[in-house]
Order: sequence, then C-alpha cells, then structure tokens
Amino acid sequence: MANAHEILLGGLLHDVGKFMQRAVPPGQALPDRTERMRQYVCPTDPRSGRFTHEHALWTQAFFDMVAVRWPSGVDAATVASLARAHHRPSSVEEVIVQQADCLSAGQDRPGSDGDTPVPAGGLRSTPLLSVFESLAEGGRGRRSFAHPMAPLGEDLAATFPVPQEESGQKLTPSYAELLAGFIKVTESLQAETPDVLVAAMTTALYRFTWCLPASTIDLPDVSLYDHLKSTAALAACLHSACMERKCLTETAARDRSAPYFLVVAGYLSGIQDYLFDIAEVGVGGTAKRLRARSFYLGLIAEIAAMRLLRAFSVTPVNMLMCSGGRFTLLLPNLNDASERIARVRASLDRWLHDTLHGQVHINVAHVVASGSEFMAGNFGRLLDRLEMRMQQAKRRPLAAVLQPAEQWSDTAFMPGRLPGNATYRPCQYCGKLPASHEDERARRTCTLCDQDVRLGRRLTTARLAVIFDDERRGEFKAVENSFGVLESGYPPGDASWALAINDFDAPFQARQAPVWHRFFANTIPRPGPEGCSQCQGRDNCVIPDDERPAPGGAKTFACLSRLATGRNALAWLKGDVDNLGRTFAFGFPEPMRSVSRIATLSRMLDLFFGGWMNHLLETEFPNTYTVFSGGDDFLLVGPWSQMVELADELRRAFERFTCGRLTFSSGYALAGSGTPVASAAPMVERCLERAKEERAFGAAEGRDQIHVFGTTLKWQRFPAAVAEADKLAHWLSAGVVTVSAARRLLTYAEMWARFRRTGETANLRFIPLLAYDITRNWPDTSPEASAARQWVARFRNVEEPAFHGLRFVLEYALNTQR
Repeated sequence: MANAHEILLGGLLHDVGKFMQRAVPPGQALPDRTERMRQYVCPTDPRSGRFTHEHALWTQAFFDMVAVRWPSGVDAATVASLARAHHRPSSVEEVIVQQADCLSAGQDRPGSDGDTPVPAGGLRSTPLLSVFESLAEGGRGRRSFAHPMAPLGEDLAATFPVPQEESGQKLTPSYAELLAGFIKVTESLQAETPDVLVAAMTTALYRFTWCLPASTIDLPDVSLYDHLKSTAALAACLHSACMERKCLTETAARDRSAPYFLVVAGYLSGIQDYLFDIAEVGVGGTAKRLRARSFYLGLIAEIAAMRLLRAFSVTPVNMLMCSGGRFTLLLPNLNDASERIARVRASLDRWLHDTLHGQVHINVAHVVASGSEFMAGNFGRLLDRLEMRMQQAKRRPLAAVLQPAEQWSDTAFMPGRLPGNATYRPCQYCGKLPASHEDERARRTCTLCDQDVRLGRRLTTARLAVIFDDERRGEFKAVENSFGVLESGYPPGDASWALAINDFDAPFQARQAPVWHRFFANTIPRPGPEGCSQCQGRDNCVIPDDERPAPGGAKTFACLSRLATGRNALAWLKGDVDNLGRTFAFGFPEPMRSVSRIATLSRMLDLFFGGWMNHLLETEFPNTYTVFSGGDDFLLVGPWSQMVELADELRRAFERFTCGRLTFSSGYALAGSGTPVASAAPMVERCLERAKEERAFGAAEGRDQIHVFGTTLKWQRFPAAVAEADKLAHWLSAGVVTVSAARRLLTYAEMWARFRRTGETANLRFIPLLAYDITRNWPDTSPEASAARQWVARFRNVEEPAFHGLRFVLEYALNTQR
C-alpha cells in the first residue's frame, strides 16, 4: 500500500511524460523495458484499436531513464506505478491519482486530454497561451499571446507573453533544452528525507514547466506545473480523507459527492497599521525597519499557513497561494477538521495578541467541498462561499483571546503589568512598548524594534530564511517558532523548513530540511563600490560624514531624496489590482473555472509583483526602495521624479503581462526624506483610495487610474500629461517661462477647480486675470516663447479639457526647479 508521500509524488509526476514526449523527435523509440509496459499503461481506442494517451508511457520512461536519488520512505516503483497508471488504474491508490487529475482540470472524463487527436505538429508546437486572455471578456475567443518557453531564472522579462507568431522556435529554447535542465537538476538532488525531495521536485517542476501547456488539446492556458501541483494536492487530500474514513476503496475514491476536501483561506489584517507605526525616523532607521516589518509580516503568514498544513499532515504542495499576507490551502476534510483549525487559530490569536498586542490579527475561514465542486463551472461558486465566510471571520478578530468560551475576557483588553516598580521608559522607535535594549546609537528600543533593526540589516544579503520549531533556536521569533536568515549554504538538520529568497538553486542543495522557493521583492538602493563619491547628489549632500552609507550598504531616505530632479524629495507609490476578488470568483467563464486555471492566475500575478518587479527595480530603477510587493499590490519609495517614470512603466508592463485584461490603480504622494512614515503612509493610502473611487475627466467610473499631485488621471492620459509637464519644465529651466508665472497659473487652475466643484461664479475671475497675465508676463519674443504663449492661451476657455490635468502638469514642472 502506498504511503502519503508516494501518493503525493505520484500526483506530482503523473504528467511528467508530457514533458518528455514533447522533448523527443517524433518516432524516437522508447527503451525496451518501457515499451513492454504499453499494454498495461495506455488505454485503447475502441474504434481503431490503437493505443492512446501515450504520454503515460513516457511518464514511465522518466522513471526508467532518469536517475533520481529516492530517499528512505519513498519506493520508486510505487511512485512510478501511481504516476503512469492515471489513465488505466488497477488499484485504489492509482484511482486516487486518476481522480485528482480529473478534479485538477475540472473535467468529468478521465483522460480527456489524450494525445491521439492532436493536429500534426501540435503536440510539440502548441505554446502556453496567456491565462489572462481567458478571463470573461475573452472567453474562448481568438487568442493572441503566448509565453516563450524558457526556464525561470534571472531574466524574468522572459515571462511576459508575446504575440503568438513570435513565440516560436526562434525566440525560445526547445523542449529538449528545458528537459535537459530539468533532468540535470533532478539527478543532482541529495534529499535525505521525503519532505526534502518533495520541496526540491516541486521547485524543479516550477522552474522548468511553468511555461509548458498542461494540455495541447483543450485550451492550452493552464501551465503543466500548476496542473501537476494541484493534482498532487488533491490526491493527498483524497487519500487522507479516505484513510481516516476507513473507506479506501475504488468506489469511495470515485465518489464526487463525498465531502473529502476543505478549502481554507487566511488573511492578515492590520498590516498597514503595524507596518507604518514608526514614531522615530532617524538616519537609515526607517528603511531597515520597513524592510524588516514587511518581511516579518509575510513570514508570519507563511508560518500560519504551515501550521495549518502540518495540523492536517500535508505539505506546502497543498498551498494554492501564499503572498501579500494572504494564503489559500487545500486540506483533507477529516472528522475533527473544524477543531484542528480552531486550535491553530487560537494559538495564532494568542501569540498575535501577546506579542504584537493585537495590532495585527489573522482571519481564517474554511468551506467543505466535494469533488463535484472542483468541476469546471462550480469552483467559482466555491470561492464565492469562501469569501463570504472570510467576511464573517473578519468581524471577529482575535476571538479566541477576546471571547473564549463565547464570553468576553475583560483581562484580554488590558496591557500587561510592568515588572516590579520599574519606571516606564518608552521605546524611542515605536513610542509605545517599554524599552528593554539600547542600539548602537544608544537609543532605547523595545524587543520588537530591536528585532526590526537587526533583521532589516541582515535582509540586505539574505538568501535563506530558516524556520525552527524551537523558539530559542533561531535568532528571531515569530508565531511560537524562531527563524534565522542565511547568506549562503543550506539549512541545518534541526530546521523545520526554509524559504529560498529569489533563489532557485537553494532547494536543490537541501539535504535534511525542505527548502521552498519564494519570490520576494526586496530591492535596496546601494551606493557603488566607491561609496558616496559616485553619488550624483554628493555636491549638495547634508548628511554628516559618519552617517553616510558605506560601500555595499544601503542608501538612506535622505540619500534617495537628493537623487531627484529639482526638488530634494521622495515619492511613495502604492498600487493594487482592481476588482481582483471578483476576478478570481467570476472572472473566467463558468465552464473554465478550474482549480488549476485559478492557481495559474494567482501564481502569474505573484510572479509579476514578487518576481518581475524585483527584476525591474534592480535593473532599471536601482534607486527605488521596496517596502513590499507581492500578491496583487506594492508600495515603493524613491526619488520623486523617478517614481513618476516608474509609475508609467509599471502600468505599461502590467498591461503587457495581463494582455490588457486586468488593471491596477495607484496613489502617488510627495514627501520629504524626514517625513515620518506614520504621516507618509496615510497620505499615499488616501491617494490610492481617490484613484480607486474618483472618476477622472471623461471616465464613467473609477479604477484603472493614478492619483498624483492632487489630480486623478486615467492611465491612458498619464503619458501625455507627463510629456506636457516635461515640456513646461524645459521652458522653466530655459527661462522661457518664469516660476512666478507658473505659480500664478496654478492659482488659476485651483480657481477653475473650485468653480467646477461648487459652481460659485466668483471663481471665474481667473479668466480676466489670466488674459491680463498672458499679455504682461508671457512674451512672444522667440519661437519657444511663442509656443509657450499659445499653450497657456487655451486656458482662457473654461471648457478646455486640458484643465483637468493642469494641476499635475504645473506641480510636476515646478518641482523640477531646485
């Protein structure tokens, strides 16, 4: 009888034969020992008598031809049998993998993705189409974009879809090259435990099969990786549920009405309040603490998800999504499932209450699901039910602590006592908790702020986050666990698990503790190898010599502000995807709502915001500091002028990445380098809210917009407004237009805005004032001056459409003048 790890690996590798089959030239013979399995593995077509679904035979070829080092506890022959037999099962465990395969694809018929009907050449030439084009507006219409076939690595620009006619051989490595890379990695694995092997194999599949279609018959917009991973997760749940119910039979495994599954969602609330609750700025202190808090909150969500997975004895393969403080898990519906979730939730509540003092809390919700609810057309409704449960959970934060046994606990609302007769000396960083440490600058810090500073410093070169079950083993504490960060090597044997930060190689090197890959946008602006001598802002730098960043260190916010054009200032840029919750539940047409397709959508978004965003900032905007980016949102800080350019680049890139099917909105807030984070964060949040809710000029609704310099603009209008602002900035720099004239024009623009908002005709005084101003102060003495005069003259017309973006144009141009 197969064990849980063998079932999981059987599901994870069941379609690896598709990878191998497409990588070999047509007609290439299989090894004799593999060929002899054909009649036992491949079904036959009743009309022609021919064998079909030959990829299952190629799955067997993987086990025959690839020298994987299987650790103790995993029998290679058993895994091979489970993987190859998913179209012709002969045991209950093989039926479980078969059924998981069907549920993953949302298809009723086992083997509906057979190979026989493939058009000539289609098996090896069909690319992975963009899943975004499958959203409701596209449905099953014509598809224009496909992903190049390239392994995930340093150049994440290769993940962008391109026109189908460009996705051919001339732009992509062949299947054979991808397979060679995959085999090289899998044969190098030195995993000593099944869990380590599962983590490494999952990462290898992600790296090399993210860009391959799971099916070349059905709509090829689901990646082979997401299909393999969700199949493995479903198989693990189905096996566990049947085992506990003592109904491990083929009939039970095929029962689509049985409630074998749980879909669990978790969501950290209070992230913004905790992240930006920094009372003291200090030179360099803000950057370190923001970096640390962002990472720390993400790790809390990871640990919370892992605690739930381990409570049900499943692996992170069953983590459908985890980013941005949110996670979705697929768990087996065991008899005491609700109690297991409640125990984990209570433990999380207590720790968050006692350690973070309730400022951050976690909401957990779950729904029971039968196999039929994973069928295409039903899964979206299941997610909708889950979201309703999540909204209910949000109304009862920290319930296990504040309201145990269904009644209020008065003491839970009271702060803890100070020891003895100690005098309360608040932390100089947060201004709230008692100080218990002193930092290197002799400033009083509490335990949490001390951890923030140390962690922020270590994250600049972190490669691995290693998590321990023992609270005392790691340098930092989180959720009754502890963790450390490593610059190199692999986790020690007593580690529980680890996260590889933007590093695909670390999981393959692990031996005794599983390492899971995670994208983490953690760009940090750094001075060059010669330090401040290369800084373009060094001539007007006011930072004391002993506080300037060292070579290889991190630039401070004060450094970044002096790299801006004109005014020394920073900008905070925040954005998130519009209507994403509705997109997950209802974005795909009903027949296409499968767990694999939604997993592909979620992973691609995280690839953009967590992976590619990091790549963009490192290569093109190296003076941008990432507060957080992942899941579906981001918050960035940098020189104000560069952030305008970055905002437009992000919008263009997101449009390309999602084929124009999704949009995001952004808020942009200007701030000095010394502006407290607690002030800057609400500013940019209000700007984002206005981008979401206000209607820009000519728009029927909000969203798909940016709010910048007090102006809400549709993204399509933004590049033209920036170009106009650059033109005015040039005139100001050249002396064609005076700063005072531009400031008066800003006053007129504000009068026009008040008239539009209130209808008060007194504000129309700007028309004669502007006419007089043009006559006196906008001369016509040169071609450029004449162009400037013509440009401003149009604003004498109260119906001039350009008025709607004029405040942005003026604010931007004026800020370019030092």
